[in-house]
Amino acid sequence: MDRQTFNVIINTGDEHAGMNGYITWHKVSNLDKCRAAITRKYPGWRFATVFDHRSREKLKVIKP
Repeated sequence: MDRQTFNVIINTGDEHAGMNGYITWHKVSNLDKCRAAITRKYPGWRFATVFDHRSREKLKVIKP
């Protein structure tokens, strides 16, 4: 059985990072570790939108 993978679009809180403050991470498999990594790398992040990698369906929005 395949494990579920996600694409995550992160609002970094810094408009000079990425594309106007948004960065995309592809094929994320663990959302808890992803949240911890976002907090560590972008301490001022505002929110992240999670999409299913295969269907591209929006699943949820996570906040710090």
